[in-house]
Amino acid sequence: MPDAAATATTPETRTDLIRRAEIRVPTSDFDGDMRCFIDALGFRLDRIWPADYPSFAALSGHGAAIVLERSTDAAPVALRLYADDPAAFAGGRTSLTTPGGHRIAVEAANPPLVIPETSHGLVVRRLVDSESWIIGRAGMRYRDLLPERLGGAIIASHIRIADAGPVADMVHYHTVGFQLIFCHRGWVRLVYEDQGPPFVLYAGDCVIQPPEIRHRVLEASAGVEVIEIGVPAEHLTSIDHEMELPTPHFRPEREFHGTKFVLHREAEATWEPWRIPGFEMRETGIGAATKGLAGVHVARRIPGTAVPATRHGTDILFGFVRTGSMTLDVEGHPRCALAAGDAFVLPPHLRVAIGKPSDDLEILEVALPASFATEIASLAGQRAAGGTTAEIPKDANAHATEDRRARNDHPQRAERKKIATLEGLMAAALAHQRTSVYWMNRLAARPLHIHWRFFNVVSLGMLLVSIEQSLRFRLLLHYDIAPVDRKGTLHDLYEAIESKSASQAGRRSDIVDKVNEKGATRGIPATTDEEVATCLRNHESAHTNLRSFRFTRDGALNPDFGVRPREVQILHCLGLGLIELNMDAAKNNPFQVPWSMSIRLNLEMPTELGDLKEIRLG
Repeated sequence: MPDAAATATTPETRTDLIRRAEIRVPTSDFDGDMRCFIDALGFRLDRIWPADYPSFAALSGHGAAIVLERSTDAAPVALRLYADDPAAFAGGRTSLTTPGGHRIAVEAANPPLVIPETSHGLVVRRLVDSESWIIGRAGMRYRDLLPERLGGAIIASHIRIADAGPVADMVHYHTVGFQLIFCHRGWVRLVYEDQGPPFVLYAGDCVIQPPEIRHRVLEASAGVEVIEIGVPAEHLTSIDHEMELPTPHFRPEREFHGTKFVLHREAEATWEPWRIPGFEMRETGIGAATKGLAGVHVARRIPGTAVPATRHGTDILFGFVRTGSMTLDVEGHPRCALAAGDAFVLPPHLRVAIGKPSDDLEILEVALPASFATEIASLAGQRAAGGTTAEIPKDANAHATEDRRARNDHPQRAERKKIATLEGLMAAALAHQRTSVYWMNRLAARPLHIHWRFFNVVSLGMLLVSIEQSLRFRLLLHYDIAPVDRKGTLHDLYEAIESKSASQAGRRSDIVDKVNEKGATRGIPATTDEEVATCLRNHESAHTNLRSFRFTRDGALNPDFGVRPREVQILHCLGLGLIELNMDAAKNNPFQVPWSMSIRLNLEMPTELGDLKEIRLG
């Protein structure tokens, strides 16, 4: 016999018979609350009864339906309204109280996406130490790889679907800055908005889900496992009840809030040297698709080669061990052993050594931002790949050092090294300048869910790196001062050019003239050599300023941001001007730079900036 207390979730429920749903709101001030909901909150009256002494009023508005019920024992009810401009809705008040005591909160309908400041620290999450998996969205099992979320900056999840077959998912989208799906084991069938018919993501493949792209998980193999990375950690998932997938259009070049969709296939990848010697990696193309916001690589061990210790300079560096095993020695922390399924985050600027790497070691690495420097740490006293300390006899070490110096002093080797360094500096300056220009021009668009201050973070950070590379290029080309010979700040690099100003080539006056030439086309008042030097002095280095481009938790810029609109104008004109001067100098000096390099440097200038007269920073 059926249970008389059957609930709305039992199979016997006939939802097709439901015609409307309303929320009961008891009130001790029936007339006052009804007028408040209608006149002040924009609801409409649908029904009212009884006619001689109204005690019930059905109202609807803004997607909600309520029934006011006259009552002497009415507890306050909380209602939340979402408005385009909460501050303008009620004269600046965002919290209201009805005559009957009900609380009305007014919030933003489309709040900006705020990425919290990263809380740096070493994180190691081992699979064998993990608690039981929890049930998440669509019945998927979730394992948290970053419980502390690095202060809310990022979330990383290990997701498993136990049973094979269709997945109970709906068309949905995420309000995020960056999101990666990497298939670790098994396969999963997916479909995405404007990206063609459904496809299968196999083990080793990955996709990035641009902000607000509609998608759906259709089917999965038994025990499929994926790694999901999201920025920021807390973000909104919305269901789209209207769109049907796949869509009729195939638009692989479409950008969703500045990011393109990427499907990377392991079977089609090519392998090349990784940033850490002893490994090779496959490039996923995600760095380019996100305009430098994030980079994703898969690195695998080259058996029999040494693995030096390194330091990295990016904000967030996440790693996941796909196969094999290794030890991790991080400066100031005890050694830890890692195996397949383990995850880690390495804080910037600390010495890190990978020890005892197995021949089948493979690591998934996610970096934010994508472009960063890796410093190879000193080999002195470093643990070798096998985990022991390599000891070299003093005499042998002295002979090796002498031979190395002789090779380095060879004229042809020095010339090739100089050319390669110049090419690297020019390529880096161009790449960072293009990224900076792109995000600066995006300020005018201000996509719906991306906080516009974020564009300043990326644009100015990339710009300062570009200026640094251009100044080093100029010092090496004109004065033969190699970048390693001068590790100063931006102002120090500019002062080094001043010390050589007697030379006819590469003078600082040429730089200032080029800055003014760029500024004149945009209606920017002319600058002086002293103002350019002061502007560079106010920014110790590109990396120092990148660390100061942060948000407070309420979305405001860090007080240490320290950049004025006039400085932004000068910096952008300086970045473009330096690249143009350096390209002309390289092409017109075949005796200093071979013609082969001049041909390789025959590249297009970065996209021109828009109007710089109106700069917003706060």
